[in-house]
This record gives sequence, structure tokens and C-alpha cells, in this order.
Amino acid sequence: MDVLRRDVQELHPNVQDMDWLFCSNNPLSLEVAVVNLPSEFKVPKEMFEGRRDPKAYLIQYNDYMNVLRAFDTVKCKSFLTTLKGSEKDRYLSLQQGSLQSFSQLGQIIFGRFRAYRMIMTTSMGLMSTKQRDGEYL
Repeated sequence: MDVLRRDVQELHPNVQDMDWLFCSNNPLSLEVAVVNLPSEFKVPKEMFEGRRDPKAYLIQYNDYMNVLRAFDTVKCKSFLTTLKGSEKDRYLSLQQGSLQSFSQLGQIIFGRFRAYRMIMTTSMGLMSTKQRDGEYL
């Protein structure tokens, strides 16, 4: 690990917080973790707590990052800053070094939080709904 740390330090002398790169719960791959965010970069203010559709949030986050013309690695690295509470804990529980791209991050996040997605119901589906005997509204 010390040899890897030294090699990374030589390749990326501008990286300030080398301990974060080697943190046991950092799911970012080394290639993503060493990327410095641009100094003018503005982190999205909207936070994700898991109370809404994760797919909608990922689309909104990606749209915002595209407006900033953020590279894939920047999208991936800054995503953690938009998570709160148990969602941040879930993100940090991902396998160390496993995230290499934003599309991969999106697939993992959407897959893990599938239970929170919105299910669209049509009026025809509602019309066929029947109340059973003994069932309360």
C-alpha cells in the first residue's frame, strides 16, 4: 500500500488529501479519486436523501453537470457531496475502488434504490381496482 501511495503521489503531486484516496470506504476508483475538481466548480445544492425517485434524481444531477460541462470523472467524484443520511451511508458501503464512471455509478445507485422508484398508474388500472370484503380504505 505504501508503494502505491508513493506512486500515486508522484503521478499526482497536486492532490491534497492523499488519505482520502486510500480510505477503506472510498468506492471511487483511483483514476476517479485523483481527479481535482476545477476551482470554479459549483457543487449542486440539491441533496438526495432517498425520499424520491432515484432515477429522477440521477437525471436531474446529470443534466446539471452537463450544463457545467463536467467530465465523467468530475460527475462521479462530486456525486457524494449531494448525498445525505442513509443514502450517503449506502454509497460509502459500495466496494472500495469499484466506481470507474458516472454511468456505472448510475446503474449501481438505481439498482440499489429500485424500491424507491415511482410507479406510474393509469386511470384504467385504477378503474379495475376492487375493494375486498373486510379491507379498509
